[in-house]
Amino acid sequence: MSIPLEPYNLYTSDPVLRRSVEREGAGQANSALETFGERVGSAEVSEWGFQANRHSPELVTHDRFGERVDEVRYHPSYHRLMDLSVGAGLHASHYDGQPGDGSYVARTAQMHMISQIEVGHGCPVSMTGECCRRCASSRILPLCGSPGFEPVPMTHASSTQPPSQATCLVWA
Repeated sequence: MSIPLEPYNLYTSDPVLRRSVEREGAGQANSALETFGERVGSAEVSEWGFQANRHSPELVTHDRFGERVDEVRYHPSYHRLMDLSVGAGLHASHYDGQPGDGSYVARTAQMHMISQIEVGHGCPVSMTGECCRRCASSRILPLCGSPGFEPVPMTHASSTQPPSQATCLVWA
C-alpha cells in the first residue's frame, strides 16, 4: 500500500532550501515561506497540480458560428494554481524590495516550491515578473511599437505598491 506524500510542508521539509534562504539574506521571510510551503504541500493544491497536468490546454480556433477566436482553454485547476501564485505575489513581489534585502531570494524560494506541484503555470508567472522590469525601461518601449502591441499601465504590478513607471505589453 502506498502512503500519500501530502500533506507536507515544502519549505520545512527541505533543509537545503531553508539554509540557502538564510545564507542569501532572506531569513526574514522564513515565516511567510513556511506558510506558503504548508499551503503548497496540501492535498488540495497537489490535486490541482495533477488535474492541471492531466487536462492539457485546448486550442479553440473557431467559435460555434465559425468565427475565428484563437482561444486557449485551461482546466480550472490551472487557474486555481495561477490564483495561488499571483495571490502570493510570485508575479511581482520582488519589486517591493530593495537590492540585497532578500526579496528576490524569497520569491525564488516560492517559485521553487510551487514548481514542484505544477511547473507549467510558473512560466507566465515568472515571465510577468521579468516583463514588468524590462518594459519599465523607456529604452524598451519604443522597440515594442509594432502593429498589434500597445503599452498598458500595470496597476497591480507589485504585491503592495505598483512602481510608478511599470508598463507591460499586451497583444491588441
